[in-house]
Amino acid sequence: MRPSMSIFLEYYQIVLVALCFFQATQSIPPFPHGIGKHADAEDFDSSFIALKMFGSSEGMGWTTNKIPNLEGRVAIVTGANSGIGYFTALELARHGAKTYLACRNPGLAEEAINKIRAIVPGSDLRFLKLDITSLNSAHSAAQEFIKSEERLDILVNNAAIAFKPYELSEDGIELQLCNAIGHFAFTIPLLDLLKKTSKDPESHVRIVNVSSVAHSWVLGTPDFSSVENLNKHSYCPIDRYGLSKLMNILFTNELQRRLSNTNVICASTYPGGVNTKLIAGISVKNYPILKNLGWLTSRTLLTPKDGAITSLYAATALEVEEKDLR
Repeated sequence: MRPSMSIFLEYYQIVLVALCFFQATQSIPPFPHGIGKHADAEDFDSSFIALKMFGSSEGMGWTTNKIPNLEGRVAIVTGANSGIGYFTALELARHGAKTYLACRNPGLAEEAINKIRAIVPGSDLRFLKLDITSLNSAHSAAQEFIKSEERLDILVNNAAIAFKPYELSEDGIELQLCNAIGHFAFTIPLLDLLKKTSKDPESHVRIVNVSSVAHSWVLGTPDFSSVENLNKHSYCPIDRYGLSKLMNILFTNELQRRLSNTNVICASTYPGGVNTKLIAGISVKNYPILKNLGWLTSRTLLTPKDGAITSLYAATALEVEEKDLR
């Protein structure tokens, strides 16, 4: 890479990191819950749910106390061993859903399950081995679930990789792009079961893909004609992360279009600026400007518990159907 281009990318990444913190102090207009109406797949801002990025869930108008009784429902949350995914799984289990924690690391998943059981005695929690960086793992996890269950009411695709150096997966896919492609490979085999469940008149079937405002950071126009072209789209880790989040939104919109004749509701969500392990993945070595800014994240970013509110709203709120918020 030419030195001038390398310097440009370095400064571009610093600007984006600064933007992360700036946006974390802002509110997201224009809807009370930040709900975008469904539109064609080309309109990647549709089916997008966002809450305020600053503060806590207090006063946001919708809290976990409004989650309906989920007894008899079955849910999957990917990346549920920590962060937003953990608190999403916790609340689904607290309200009665049989909840699968779809995670890469069995040990960490077991720790999360034990923590939830200590908080919600008697909760029905299961581990599902899933590594979104492996297409084989995504397919195997979906097939294992289908063999185990006769219904699926809630699918929250939450797992993500962020701000990592350039690396290809075993399938030749840039790791951060697996945020979208891995979840695509996991979701598609589950569609028949989701559609079957949606025929139950008492069901409220949801597919929730956790995205990010980072979709707006993508440089240029991505070439979706091949994985190879997507891999080469950018050498900037933050830009590649943003591309994966854009792909999440596009997938959600197209999925909703194809499921328009069913009762399945699809939504992409933006949790706000959340202090999770993804933020911790922004290396101080790569971004020296952040060395003394650790205090800022604790004061400006939402907690993972608050960040889970958006996913839980999209996955469970009855008004999502009543107002056709898809």
